[in-house]
Amino acid sequence: MLRLPPEQNEGEALKTFLVNKLDTFRKEDATQVTLLCTWLVEIYLNKLSDARENKREDEYKALQEEFHDFLSTDVVKVCCSAALCRP
Repeated sequence: MLRLPPEQNEGEALKTFLVNKLDTFRKEDATQVTLLCTWLVEIYLNKLSDARENKREDEYKALQEEFHDFLSTDVVKVCCSAALCRP
């Protein structure tokens, strides 16, 4: 069972769980990987929007860097390239 520090809220816990879950899929699980990647992109964009709207610039910059790192992972690259190559 995944244990998270008590200071992490539910949204952060979900994001952490989904990122860890991505590592458990095989290449054949393309649909599940695509779904999780899409869900994680939505979570990141919501957090970025919230930080920007509430003028939390330091949090916004940290999230932006974290999001960029996520988008640069091999799993996401494969997911995006597979989605773009489908007829």
